[in-house]
Amino acid sequence: MTAGKDARRESPDLAQSAGAYVVKEGGQWVVYVTVVYPDAVSEHRIAGYYSEARARTAARWMGLCANRKMDDSSLRIKLSD
Repeated sequence: MTAGKDARRESPDLAQSAGAYVVKEGGQWVVYVTVVYPDAVSEHRIAGYYSEARARTAARWMGLCANRKMDDSSLRIKLSD
């Protein structure tokens, strides 16, 4: 295990994982990003799309970007109030 992953497990304000998914809501396809902390889970609505294909493409990009940033041990994502 790397030092960055060890630091994430020990610090409650460092995110442990993140991902994106698509949900159909009211005729639109909506992209959500979920961030997991040691003691909480934060979910954010990103955007709605009229095409499922566009929503899945956006979710894939969001997931890739979120996971890329997870490799940076200095990343600190704040929980929204």
